Amino acid sequence: MMAYVPRWSPDGKRIAFCGISPGKPWTMYIVAADGGNLEEIKPWPGDAGWSADGNSVVFSTPPVVFDASAAAKSTIQIMDLKSRQVSTVPGSEGLYSPRWSPDGRYIAALRESSQALWVFDFSNRKWSDVGKIGVSFPSWSRDSKYIYFWSVPGEPWLCRLRIADAQLDRIASFNGIPHTGVFDWWWSGLTPDGSPLALRDIGTQEIYALDLELP
Repeated sequence: MMAYVPRWSPDGKRIAFCGISPGKPWTMYIVAADGGNLEEIKPWPGDAGWSADGNSVVFSTPPVVFDASAAAKSTIQIMDLKSRQVSTVPGSEGLYSPRWSPDGRYIAALRESSQALWVFDFSNRKWSDVGKIGVSFPSWSRDSKYIYFWSVPGEPWLCRLRIADAQLDRIASFNGIPHTGVFDWWWSGLTPDGSPLALRDIGTQEIYALDLELP
């Protein structure tokens, strides 16, 4: 199976991911962190994320990650894992790649075509356009005050956006650093202490010495 965008549950005991096996469509699965049988959640989901209590998952459908032409029809949906009931987040048409904040108050998502960042506030049940810059692979800080992401297109910058006032900070430039990944995209994430994570292609570009012994 090829797995894509794995997400840890809040308690660290489960992983939700999108996977594909020969002869089967892309499907959202959940598996125990220490291994075991795969629990099939839903065929053809988009990028999935966890609620703060770990009882629900949020995802976009149809899967615009794999079919950009479907982006305009995408919506953000929430599934209760106990009842398997699915509800659509109001006003989420054309949004995809959702991320639920650790405090449960917000859902961040990207707008089709522009990749602009939008945030849904459960307190007033409204979406706000908080990021005028292109966004890729957003990740919430543990205190739910910031969203970290790669700015796109152009020079690859790791950025963070403060939700309270939409203040944008450029953290680091990765210009000239070879990137890698399953789909050859810039990816970023955060460690439990909030340190940024990124992928770098070391390939054959960092072979410093080669000893050759011939018979």
